[in-house]
Amino acid sequence: MSENLEKTATISETEKVQDVQEEAEVQAAEEVKKKKVDLKNVFMVVLDYLVIILAFMTSLMLVSEISFELSTLGYLNAVIRITPFYAIGVALIMFIFRLYPADYKSIGVSSVRRLIIVSFFTSIAYFLIMEIFVEHFPHVYYVLGGVLQFLLTSLIRFIYRLTHINKGDK
Repeated sequence: MSENLEKTATISETEKVQDVQEEAEVQAAEEVKKKKVDLKNVFMVVLDYLVIILAFMTSLMLVSEISFELSTLGYLNAVIRITPFYAIGVALIMFIFRLYPADYKSIGVSSVRRLIIVSFFTSIAYFLIMEIFVEHFPHVYYVLGGVLQFLLTSLIRFIYRLTHINKGDK
């Protein structure tokens, strides 16, 4: 009888060791998945940063007559000086509004709503910063830049979703 108890104890210890090993493997796999998500989020932040700068540069080019007058060059210099810092601020606000990290495959109404709110308020902040500290721009520039910012950042998320749904990525 004591032999049976010893065998049972040995089997139970072996099962415990196997369970611990399996849990460690599962945790390691989850950490690898988290690193992939982190790389996706870093890539998304960089894309958002570039797209925000592109939105306001495009807005300037569409609003101004594309001629190299002193006023146009002054506008361009002001945009080049301020917009990269603005884009960093927008990325931080997007992080605060839980747009990073996100499951881009299941972007929904709440994500779009948060993106609209972020685009609206950051565009107002950009307007105030530019008007108070830099130079007076045509107001259409800010409206067009804010709309382009929203459209392009939304487009990035939806393109990501569409490309990964077609691939069947989980």
